[in-house]
Amino acid sequence: MGLYLNSDRSLKNYEELYRSDYFVDKSLIIERLNKLIGKRSKYLCITRPRRFGKTSVADMVAAYYSKAVDSKSIFDNLNISTVNSYD
Repeated sequence: MGLYLNSDRSLKNYEELYRSDYFVDKSLIIERLNKLIGKRSKYLCITRPRRFGKTSVADMVAAYYSKAVDSKSIFDNLNISTVNSYD
């Protein structure tokens, strides 16, 4: 897991997805995650059937919160940029 978080791998994966023809913007899940920061609940379980984008959401979340890369150029164009908690 250490190779995945705070590396450029998740951003590269998400950029590839972002440029695909079938990209679906699921960035508003970040707004819900932001509300959980600092709360007592430490775990979040996102369940979906096979092939419903769990890995793409994981790449998006890792790219958004990563300290190793600047992903602002991608997220400025997504739905999350319209939310007040977006910086």
